[in-house]
Amino acid sequence: MSTKVLNLLYLLVFLLLFILLVGSSFYRFVILKDYTVFYETDCDVTIESCFASCTKDQCSDGYNFKKISRNASTLFKLCGSNIKNCDAAKTCAQNDSTCSIVYCQKAVDNNCALKES
Repeated sequence: MSTKVLNLLYLLVFLLLFILLVGSSFYRFVILKDYTVFYETDCDVTIESCFASCTKDQCSDGYNFKKISRNASTLFKLCGSNIKNCDAAKTCAQNDSTCSIVYCQKAVDNNCALKES
């Protein structure tokens, strides 16, 4: 085989693999919605270990929050297409295995507002 034919064959194989990669990613993320969505929701520092953050550079008006982790496919079933402003997504039911609450851990994150013992 000549060099031109081999180069063309390599190009076609590369393009086919690229199309398969893009297609499988599209199917996974857009069709199946196989990814995790995180929300920040209010946290009571007196009973929970919360993340602490600031709204401005001086940190004069900070806020405390915990993170809610949900699977996107169940989130779309719960909230419909508007998952950004869905109040139901900011809580986890006791029997919901696709939802978890992430609290701040001092060993992992330095920005914790830990509950007082």
